[in-house]
Amino acid sequence: MVEEIRPNAEGSILFDLRTVYGVRDRIDRSYPSSFFESILDDDGSVVECVSVALGIEKDADTYRIKGRLATTIRLGCGRCLEPYEVSIDSRVDLLFLPKPGNSGEDEFEMCDEDLTTAFYSDEQLDVGQLIREQLRLEVPMKPLCRAGCGGLCPVCGKNMNTGRCSCQNTWHDPRFDGLRVWLAEDRGNGRKE
Repeated sequence: MVEEIRPNAEGSILFDLRTVYGVRDRIDRSYPSSFFESILDDDGSVVECVSVALGIEKDADTYRIKGRLATTIRLGCGRCLEPYEVSIDSRVDLLFLPKPGNSGEDEFEMCDEDLTTAFYSDEQLDVGQLIREQLRLEVPMKPLCRAGCGGLCPVCGKNMNTGRCSCQNTWHDPRFDGLRVWLAEDRGNGRKE
C-alpha cells in the first residue's frame, strides 16, 4: 500500500535519523511512480510504485543502509526506438556519514570505498535522492529491447524487428571510385591481383 508521503519542493523524501532507536531500524515503504517522473530525463520513466525495503544499522553518527528497491521503468530502445519495460530489483548497500564541512581541497583521489559512501546533513537522510541514484545506475548505457534487436533501416527508417524492407543497404565510398575504375581496368587487362 502506498503511504501518503509527499516530497518537498526539491523532490526530497526525508527520513529523520533521530527516530532510529537502538542499533537497527527499517524503512519499508512504497512510493508512487509520480514522485520520480523526472529522474530518468529523456532516457525513460518510472511506471510502477517504487518499493523500498531498507535496513538501517547505526554506529554513533554513521549509518549503514542495506536492502532492496524494486520497480518497473520504461525505456526507449537504442536501436529501434520502441519503448519497452524493465523490472528493477536493485540491491542497496551504502554507508552514510555526516556531511563534512568544506575543507578547501580542490582535488582528491577517490578509492573503491568512496563509491559506496554517501552523506547526510541535519540528521536527515534523503531517501528520494537514494532512490533516484539507484534507479539511474540501473539504466543501461545502451538500452536494448532485446539482444538481437534489428534496429531501423538507415534508408527508409522501417523497424527491422517487424519485417524486412526492400532498400539497398550497401554503401560505396565515393572517394574510392577512381581506385575501383583502376582495379576494373587492371582486371580487364588480364593482370591478377
